[in-house]
Amino acid sequence: MERLIIVCEKSREPDLLELAQAAGFDAAEFCEEDSMQSREPPAGSLFCIAVKDKIRRAQIAEILRKKNAKFASLIHPSCEISKFANIGEGAVIEPFCMVSANAVLGGFCLVESHSLIGHNADVGKFSNIGSHCDITGFCRIGEFCEIGHGATIIPNVKIGSHVVVCENSAVIKSAKDFEKICGIPARKIGAGE
Repeated sequence: MERLIIVCEKSREPDLLELAQAAGFDAAEFCEEDSMQSREPPAGSLFCIAVKDKIRRAQIAEILRKKNAKFASLIHPSCEISKFANIGEGAVIEPFCMVSANAVLGGFCLVESHSLIGHNADVGKFSNIGSHCDITGFCRIGEFCEIGHGATIIPNVKIGSHVVVCENSAVIKSAKDFEKICGIPARKIGAGE
């Protein structure tokens, strides 16, 4: 088995070690995000970047790519992933999630526990999906989005890139790039990230 190196914040190490073991990696080594600039990837190792900050996660991925690193996705075995779903490299999917048929989860996404990615939904790279979210069928979520815990996005809604959806919001209309939306129904309240 290849060696797994998880880049993360110190506070997340216990949860991520459990996730790595459940996903079939017997041992995982942790590496702090600041050390990536000077560190060379050990031969035969896989990396998983579990840093919560989306922009920082993208920066670390770029540093590692330039060093020809390979990436692993961590998917808890309690998840139901359709054999027709497409999961990008470096994704982290926490326990009890479901990814339906023809859904696309972009590279380096983080999906927290008990969330649903519906059929034919498309989630862009480096996006964060909070716990207990319902991303229904045919939704489109851009890159670098932050979908807050408990949010629901109804079918056929398109969310631009760098959009923040507040916790427990119900999104029934599309949102443009760099918007922050909140409420039931969700409406623009400011600028995204």
